[in-house]
Amino acid sequence: MSNIERRIARAAQRLDNVPAANPARRQLEVPNPVEFATSDKYLNQMLAPRQATILKVVFLRDDLLTAYDRQVIEEWQAGFTMPNRDDAAVVDDVLRYHGEEGVVPDVFERIRRCQAEGRRWFREVVFVGGRRGGKGHLGAIIGAYITYCLLAEGDPQAAYGIASTKQLRAQIFAGNRLQAQANQFADLQNVILDAACFTDYVHRASVSGTRLGLVTPAQIEAGDQREPRLLLQAKETTALGARGPAAYMLFFDEFAHSHGAGATSNSEELWQAAIPALSECGRDAFVYQGSSPWAQDGQFYLNYQRGLQVNEATGDPADHAVLVLQLPSWAPYVDADRGADIPMWPDGPCFAPARPVIVYDDELRRREQANPETFAVEYRARWQTSQDAYLRKDQIAALFGSRQGTTLTHQSGGPLSTEYYAHADPSNSGANFAFVVGTARTHRGSQSSCSTSSRSGAPRTSPTDRSTTTRSSPSCAGTWIRSTSSSSRWTSSTPDP
Repeated sequence: MSNIERRIARAAQRLDNVPAANPARRQLEVPNPVEFATSDKYLNQMLAPRQATILKVVFLRDDLLTAYDRQVIEEWQAGFTMPNRDDAAVVDDVLRYHGEEGVVPDVFERIRRCQAEGRRWFREVVFVGGRRGGKGHLGAIIGAYITYCLLAEGDPQAAYGIASTKQLRAQIFAGNRLQAQANQFADLQNVILDAACFTDYVHRASVSGTRLGLVTPAQIEAGDQREPRLLLQAKETTALGARGPAAYMLFFDEFAHSHGAGATSNSEELWQAAIPALSECGRDAFVYQGSSPWAQDGQFYLNYQRGLQVNEATGDPADHAVLVLQLPSWAPYVDADRGADIPMWPDGPCFAPARPVIVYDDELRRREQANPETFAVEYRARWQTSQDAYLRKDQIAALFGSRQGTTLTHQSGGPLSTEYYAHADPSNSGANFAFVVGTARTHRGSQSSCSTSSRSGAPRTSPTDRSTTTRSSPSCAGTWIRSTSSSSRWTSSTPDP
């Protein structure tokens, strides 16, 4: 018997021992999200204090924030800053927050705007997290709470003005359906099946390794429980699989790694096919994207960038209904072992102390020292700058840092008295063409090279030989009167040097 089969068998046995639901029960009391997660009346899950902070932010509950929460949020806000107009974070004339760890600095403004629109939670959560950082566990708690809020409507279909027999679905996608089934769907299904508050509403015939059906209070009252009106489902990663049903919630698990292969769709195709399903739920629609990072491409990275974008004229968020979190693996578990001293909400009970799932200890430090590039992606949740980087980020920073008391500066032109050296590095179509101009400088008897100007840009067409690639350089090189130039050779049959 597989793990999934054993889990379903245990759930069925538990349900058999529960008395029949009270047909008159229509109104459900909805507690705050932290109580819902931790109370034995509801999910009865362990929660670290900083995981609770995340839940409060996701559900716009600034009224639940304690002094501890505000200190944590302030710490995370410091991880992102507003760049200057000529900063590297301004790409394609778009201004975005720049950083590698934390939460968007305008998070309270986003909460205020969402509340003013009558939202109960952020529309989208983009959680860039390190491995073993609890993204799936938090996603399951969030998904269970939103599902319970729908049940509390009594008749969710009537609340959203759709046909009473039409199912509302929560669809879970990953790199493929097996991955969705084994990870995020399993987390969500386990949390719901183990929770006392959902027992009356589980549709037993719709519990399987890929499906979990729930009946609504309106169905119970009407005595019509033939088919579940809410269905949570692990879906195949195809554009066709994402189409059709009305959805109240979408999960994209490890979305940074959905590249498409064989019959599966890539992340962009999947996203475009799935999102329209949320339309009928309006401001209650929800999308959770929990993933470790990878290359700076694909829909997950695009959504991350969109969440960081701000209006250049006003500084307002371009899309205030998107929450971006970027945290290393251990960040949600900091202070978990001293939970007994931290209240869950103002004047509320304290957390149960727990051993952190992962800590940044000597073992992780050794792993980081042995392979800093991989560690930065897998544990620190930093985007991979290149799949085959020639230089590490710290080496690049050192090249442009202070040397013998002098910091490199950029110039737009050069005097006749100085000889400059220029080099062009062409590239494949869609990648950047690099051009750099530099000169040798002598400081206290030692000579070093100094980059005085550099440009890069995507070529309009694929270069085929040296003669075509060097045509793009005179507009820059003409400002450096005395110069010696060179270029790396590139042909359509050979890769970049």
